[in-house]
Amino acid sequence: MKLWTLLAAVVAISALLIERVPAATVDPVFDLQKIRDMPLAAKTLDRDVRPNGIVVERIEFTSDYTLDGGAIRTFGILARPRDKTDVPGIVWAQGGMADAGEYFPLIFAGKGYACLSITLPKTEWNAFAPFDAETPENGNFVRLAVTHMRAITYLTERPEVDSQRLGIGGSSYGGVYATLVAGIDPRVKAGMSFFAGGSHHLGTHLPQFTMLADHAAVDVFRKTADGARGHRQRAVPFLWCAAANDHWFHLPAVVDTFKQAIGDSRLCILPNWAHGFPPHVDQQLIDWFDIHLLRSRTAYNKPGKLNIAETGGRLQARWAWTGTNDVKKAELVVSYGRVMPWCGWVHRLHWPIVAVLDGQTATAEIPVPDPDLEMYIFGNIHDENDVIVSTLPMQVLPRQLGIQAATSRPELNGYPRGNFEPPDIAHLKSLAIAFGTADPREKHAGTQSIRIDPDDSSGKPQPPVHMKLLNVYERDHSLSFWLKADKATSLTAEVTGVPPQNWQLPGAAAARSMIRGTPEWNPEMPLPVYRRELEIGTEWQSYEINCPASATPIEGYNFTVRQVAGGTARYWLDDVRFTPEWH
Repeated sequence: MKLWTLLAAVVAISALLIERVPAATVDPVFDLQKIRDMPLAAKTLDRDVRPNGIVVERIEFTSDYTLDGGAIRTFGILARPRDKTDVPGIVWAQGGMADAGEYFPLIFAGKGYACLSITLPKTEWNAFAPFDAETPENGNFVRLAVTHMRAITYLTERPEVDSQRLGIGGSSYGGVYATLVAGIDPRVKAGMSFFAGGSHHLGTHLPQFTMLADHAAVDVFRKTADGARGHRQRAVPFLWCAAANDHWFHLPAVVDTFKQAIGDSRLCILPNWAHGFPPHVDQQLIDWFDIHLLRSRTAYNKPGKLNIAETGGRLQARWAWTGTNDVKKAELVVSYGRVMPWCGWVHRLHWPIVAVLDGQTATAEIPVPDPDLEMYIFGNIHDENDVIVSTLPMQVLPRQLGIQAATSRPELNGYPRGNFEPPDIAHLKSLAIAFGTADPREKHAGTQSIRIDPDDSSGKPQPPVHMKLLNVYERDHSLSFWLKADKATSLTAEVTGVPPQNWQLPGAAAARSMIRGTPEWNPEMPLPVYRRELEIGTEWQSYEINCPASATPIEGYNFTVRQVAGGTARYWLDDVRFTPEWH
């Protein structure tokens, strides 16, 4: 059956069902009544009680049927407080579509919830293949979302669980499913997501989307399997926390999901973070359910609209918020450079500026290095419990707001962890991109540098050092850094342009074709490479590499340092700075 014929049939059938099924259950690909009523045939495989009184059960239930009619049995791990009834229930969606685990169920059970983590039928529904746009009701994202909904059904039948207080949360891929399910399943009363949202047509690394065949397939995905669609129609409280430089879920996609949501939702954006969060942001995600399900916590503050205007020849931002949590800090986050989906987000530099607090408002001046330089701006407030909530970001062109000339030229650093201080090392380790060894005995600036030893404990040769540089799109940059060694040696330092993520894939190309102003690109275009051969001595010395703006569209830059083959020196690196040039 042709794609559009199929969709027309689905819509027609849905229309016929409207009179017989409550409107909230009608959906073109999700049979909510079947998801709710199909027998579970649930079994408890084993049960144990932990010393802290948490009961852990390994269970299974019928979650779905294969295309040839075979029952799919889903395994899960349920954790709950012993001897408690009418507790809220949470379905936890695993990151990476990993098999069921105890970690999050134990965390939530310790807070007073019954939490279920499940193993998805990844083989039965070809989990990592392109989404099936020809028969979307059988597409992987739809069927695996159904599995999560069946886990909700399982919780509704547990006698310990209050079926009127159910939520879903997840990380990464799990956040994709949490977003999708919360917007569709009326039994879900709250949801949250680490990193992921919907609106994947605005930038994603998910192969289920990027490998879609063409524009028509992208359109089907948006109408059936994209998480943003349900939040346009269903007012469910949801918290999206986004890493601004995430390569899996581009910031515009998560922001657009939040923008469309009609529920009492919140957005938290962490500037210059990439698929990882500090512990206090992890905690605010976990605690979100305490507001809406456990009902033991005050609602997070809610920012209003960010207002940006010319005042006395300067550009000023102001925003307010409602809520009863004391705010201890506010920051205006400014990101310079052309704003467009699918380009420059993984390596985009964000600059937090401390704002002035006055009651429940914050103000900050926005430095304008060029009135024709576009900006992407949002405000963050940090409350007394280290909860961060963000305004909806804005795209701003200063000249359109009355700024006719530069007001200041800030000195920014596209490698903000380049002093390798303890917080910098902690940040790099949390993102699994740490290298070398912090050394407080040697430093050019601050309290320590990073040391690169000639081999590791296993005797393997010294690996190159790789650093992800953040940048202002389409501007010249200058890289500076300091080096010394324990004996004379030769190093190669190289800055290399990174190709735009996934632009060679059909789904990404189809999505980009829908966006005006996307640069022309083909995979044969040369990437910029800026290289220096360095002779390093035993005293600290500074080096520079000029990096003119690339004529080829790029995502950003990587910086690599390697000792020449056969080198046996130990060397130190410090004070790395990647500075945009304003001219």
